[in-house]
Amino acid sequence: MEIRDLTGLGEPISKLIDAIRSAIGVVFEPTDIRRRAQAKADELRLLQAAKTEADIESAKALATLNEETLGLVPGISPDVLNRARQRLTFLEVARQKNIESIVANAIDALPQTVSSDPIDSTWLKRFLSNAADIDDEKMQGLWGKVLAGETAAPGRFSLRSIEILKNLSQREAEVFVSACHLVMGANDYIVVIPSTGRAKFLVGSDQEAMGKFELDLPNTMALADAGLIHPDMLLRTLKDLPFTVYNNGKWLKFERLDLEKEMPDSIPIIRFTEAGRAIGGLVGNNFRQDYFDLLAERYKGHGLAISQTSDPPNEN
Repeated sequence: MEIRDLTGLGEPISKLIDAIRSAIGVVFEPTDIRRRAQAKADELRLLQAAKTEADIESAKALATLNEETLGLVPGISPDVLNRARQRLTFLEVARQKNIESIVANAIDALPQTVSSDPIDSTWLKRFLSNAADIDDEKMQGLWGKVLAGETAAPGRFSLRSIEILKNLSQREAEVFVSACHLVMGANDYIVVIPSTGRAKFLVGSDQEAMGKFELDLPNTMALADAGLIHPDMLLRTLKDLPFTVYNNGKWLKFERLDLEKEMPDSIPIIRFTEAGRAIGGLVGNNFRQDYFDLLAERYKGHGLAISQTSDPPNEN
């Protein structure tokens, strides 16, 4: 699918809105949509939305209550009923606004081409049910990117990823974004800055150094508890030196610095979980040069050279 009319409702947007309507009965009527063309920003105004079937049934149940019905429930008065109606209305309006904000973010993040495969209705229902309670603007942006990614390529994000997102605090999200800027390879792992010493197996990390990049022990434990990284530090073998990984437009090469110098057999790494890799792919991997410089300096003392180049490795 491609957006052919930048001033109208493109097919990617139609796919998303139709999926929402089909899954939960919410009707969006987007107007004044201007898709991003080169450097121009998109704008979207969502005008109308119906409640989900569950919300409608809940409202109907309250609306049918009368004084005779209330008499069957001791202690319930018309005033209590009115306050309940006001509370439900307030909560549902707030939840609806959250959903619309996230959908708007998703539309803004949609690529110009998307898969023709449908979004799984179960996934979408679960997503929107949880999204309704996300009121932080930054988190809404992240949720919008997830919805856009799933619209573009259904199956990219698992139901487990939604549960992780739902339980992610703003602080954990900030730490995770910082961690994504230290990743090597395709959202795969972070090479840990090792403690000073001559140990053959570098299983420890320099907590002070890692703390400068918001990835000390408390923060790594928080990300592990959130299900974004594996709880235990892993080891990446060095037996296949030299090896190269691709990172944010650069190739990072690991090789032996001194053939006569004893090297560790492996280096400690922090590896992302499947959900961490999927969500991390939305953050972007703007690898921090200061982290790379410190990493290269520290491993140089262990006989390992880490270099970077814009040219792909020569396989010959």
